[in-house]
Amino acid sequence: MHLNINNKKVRIVEDRWEFIEKYVRNKTVLDVGCAELIATTKNSTKKERWPFEKIKKIAKDIVGLDINKEQVEMLQKSGHNVVLGNAEKVNLRQTFDVILAGELIEHLSNPGLFLENMKRHLNKEGVLIITTPNRFNSFEFFRTFIANKIPQYTKEIASHVFYFDINSLRALTERHNFQVVDYSYYWTFGRHYDSFRRRVILKIIVKLRPQFVRGIIMVFKKGKHGL
Repeated sequence: MHLNINNKKVRIVEDRWEFIEKYVRNKTVLDVGCAELIATTKNSTKKERWPFEKIKKIAKDIVGLDINKEQVEMLQKSGHNVVLGNAEKVNLRQTFDVILAGELIEHLSNPGLFLENMKRHLNKEGVLIITTPNRFNSFEFFRTFIANKIPQYTKEIASHVFYFDINSLRALTERHNFQVVDYSYYWTFGRHYDSFRRRVILKIIVKLRPQFVRGIIMVFKKGKHGL
């Protein structure tokens, strides 16, 4: 399915991996914020949808970066090439074909610093892929309406401090000399992520109002002109 936004056709994918896969195949990849509590989780469905492991199977090379010391150490002991560092200021002294920041930018204190730092880690023709919750996520609207209060993000990882839509994320990245080259909505994290009831509702939303699905994916290159 496609959606026309600002005269551009946009893909709508069920699982964000459908979109990401083509960009990381046979590339050198930096996966930023890669730990996602994966080192300690016993949830097999979370492991199944873990981007780092999926990318590792098809990329030329992959390096993970995360700020969570405990998680990084556990992943390193498991044989994963993961580095401890702050995405806003770390210097890996290496550049990559692809940088993936999956569900990360909404947690950062300084997303502009992050963008500038990722810029220096990108190859000349490299791409930065950002996935982030959609500011117009319908389920969050429903939760707010029913509870009559703003829902809190209470997971163990850092709180969400920013929310984006396609236009606001594009505006932010253009300030830092990134050019949008591709973008999409996604409506789930994987086939086992949502209950049957929720998936039925999501399918209806996708058909009627795709702009209200769970998340957005945007792909950028270094440059001065956005779409």
